[in-house]
Formats: sequence, C-alpha cells, structure tokens
Amino acid sequence: MVFSPAKLAVVALALVQAAVAQDNSLTGVIGSRSELSSLGAILGSRPGLVAALGASGKQFTLLAPSNSALQKFQDSVGDLSNLDPNLVDTVLQYHVVDANVKAADVSIKGGVRAKTYLKEGPKANLGGDAQSVFVSAYGNSGLAQQAGDVEVFSGLGAVSKVSDADIAFDGGVVHIIDSVLTLPENVTTTAKAAKLDTLAAAVGIAGLGEFLDTEPKLTIFAPTDAAFEAAGVDGNTDKDVITAALQRHVVKGAVVYSSELEEEQEVETVGGEKIKIVVKDGQVWVNNAKVAIANVVTTNGVVHVIDAVIAANGTSSGNGTTSPDPTPSQPADSAAGKIGAFTFLASLAVGAASYALF
Repeated sequence: MVFSPAKLAVVALALVQAAVAQDNSLTGVIGSRSELSSLGAILGSRPGLVAALGASGKQFTLLAPSNSALQKFQDSVGDLSNLDPNLVDTVLQYHVVDANVKAADVSIKGGVRAKTYLKEGPKANLGGDAQSVFVSAYGNSGLAQQAGDVEVFSGLGAVSKVSDADIAFDGGVVHIIDSVLTLPENVTTTAKAAKLDTLAAAVGIAGLGEFLDTEPKLTIFAPTDAAFEAAGVDGNTDKDVITAALQRHVVKGAVVYSSELEEEQEVETVGGEKIKIVVKDGQVWVNNAKVAIANVVTTNGVVHVIDAVIAANGTSSGNGTTSPDPTPSQPADSAAGKIGAFTFLASLAVGAASYALF
C-alpha cells in the first residue's frame, strides 16, 4: 500500500500527538497545555533548572503563570531575555513549592504557608530556611467567613488567583495562576509600598531600618497610619519612645504566618515584653489590636498589618477595641487592595539592583 505525502504527514502528526499525550513529565504536561506555551518556552531555555527540580526525587508543586500572566509581566518589565538570568531563575524558583500541594489541601479554613524552592540570595534572608507563599481560599488571613477562589499571596501582598488546579505530572502537580508572583522585598520597601508612611518614618527616626531589613526571621506587626495618628505618634515624638514602641511590634527568630498561630498564645518581642495573640471569630488579635492585612511576605520574614499601636501596658492604643469580643470594625481582608494592587514591577525595580551581586 502506498501512502500519499499528505497522508504520511497526518500519520506523523498523530504519532507525535500521541507521544506528547503519553509524556507525563513536567515539560510534557506543560507542552500539552496551550495556555502554558510561554512558560514552556522559558523552561525549555533552562534545562538545568528543570533537571534540578526533579533531581531530589521529591514531589513538588509548580505555580504556573498562564500565557496572559507572563505577557502582562513582560509588558511591565520587558522581555525576559533581557533580564538578569539569575533574577529570572529566582522568579522561577519562587513559583515551585517544595511539596505536592493539591487544591483541597489549601481550601480549608486557615490557609497554608507553602515553602518554595527559593532558599538562597537576598530574596530569602531567612537563616537558611526557604522563602514562602501563603495559599488560601479564605483571603489573606485564611479566616474570611466564606470561601472564594484559591489565591496565592506573595511579596508586597500581591495576589494571584488559581485558574486551573491539580494538573498532575509524574513529579507532582501544576496549578495555573493568573499573574506572576511578586518577589518579596525588605521591610522598608514593603512598608512604603503598603502606604504605611508613618511606620516607615518612625523606623527612620528610631534608626531601626537596617535591623528590620537585614535581620533574618522577623515577624512584624505593623500599625497603619491611622493607628499611629490615634496613638498620638508623629515626627515630634521622642526617639526613645518611638524605638520602644517599635520594638514592641517585632518578634525575632520566628517567621509566623497566621496559619501557624494557636488560638491563644504569648510571644516575646524584641523589646522584651510579651504580647498576647488570640485567634477568634475569624479575626487575629495582638493584645487588642486587630490584624487588618495578614501574611505579607518580606525578604526576611512576614508582616501583619494591625489597626492599633500596641501599648506598653499590655493593651493597645489607637483604633483597637478593648477586647477581642466585640464585632471587629474592619474585616481582616478589607484593606487587602491597599497593597495587593502592587505588581511585580515594583519588586523588580529594587530586586534588579540587588541581583547585581550574583
């Protein structure tokens, strides 16, 4: 039997498609999804990175930006081929979670802190620990009243939605996300991006900027501008008073996401005082200050924005109520847009200079 060239081409195409369909490797699965063709091209140009992902034999999760997500990213920062290759690799490492995490695992109330493959360099100043993202179907705190889309919270409080979940491959699972994750920034940059101007000014007055930006493993409770105003803290406040107040809002040696908080616990701050943390009725309280925005990832830890300044007497001054029992005046997720709108461009503008060190 003689086949025409046209028929041979059809047969060859069918054989290729069948081979791709049977390829359940990471690159094979990505290659089978048209909406991931841009990511496939990026990974194809970095075979060493792809090989390293599977070298340990451990299962992992890839948070895969869609074609449109990568296009938006490149519209902002330029073609990836023109960026520092080390920076691009760092971005890719931040999109790989060091475990097989399915949508059902993160759809529970409380959310999940997920450690990534980003373990070295200025974006992961965590004493050797891996950098994290927070994944939740219940908002940035993981405690919203009703479930919504599964979202991934990264640096500067940026939010990426999972548009297609649980795409299995031999080494784990892929979740398609609608925006590129934002690399974490230091505390000073994060505070400015979040419009926490009074906090940023107070840090400068107290001379704590270098410590907060470079000390590994910090958990910071960051009062809003309104909280500082209500507490009477401004540029005329005595430096020692500001320093003591700021130290009361910093926990050293532990990076604590909201999903890791117990219902009631005490932690010691840098200033030597103990503050009480309570998780109740969908809210996180620090003494009597409510957490308004939770789990803002920084280079060296995590920031939780609070609605009052924690006072020295174990209460809080400012907008906080007198106990965690009343109905909160500000839901945990209501202020999320204040920092969630910041894109990867802001991160890259600072990060590119940092990566000249490589």
